[in-house]
Amino acid sequence: MERPANQTRWQEWITLFLGAWIFISPWVFGFSGTEVSAWNYFIVGAVMFIFSGVAISNNESAEWVSLVAAAWLFISPWVTSLAAAGGARGDAVISGILGVVFAAWGLAQHQRRTIAMNR
Repeated sequence: MERPANQTRWQEWITLFLGAWIFISPWVFGFSGTEVSAWNYFIVGAVMFIFSGVAISNNESAEWVSLVAAAWLFISPWVTSLAAAGGARGDAVISGILGVVFAAWGLAQHQRRTIAMNR
């Protein structure tokens, strides 16, 4: 049985908290002084947090934005030279993978619900 359209999926909540984690990571890992890397985390974290919040209201487009932001986070250590920042590289890779997985999962559920509603 399909859930009502206004019932949120837990994947969006995970992505929301993941966005918050990404935003505070520069302070946790001590690389907030490295401008490019820290700003990358601040922007990606804020984007994931905001758009996951919007996705909670069943907005599929917002979920796509979170997916793209998470994919960028995954590749960003090699683009922004984050490799020198200790645990920050691993955090970017793991958080990026988790963000992509949960955003894609949320999108897949949204698509299934849309298909079921159109039958």
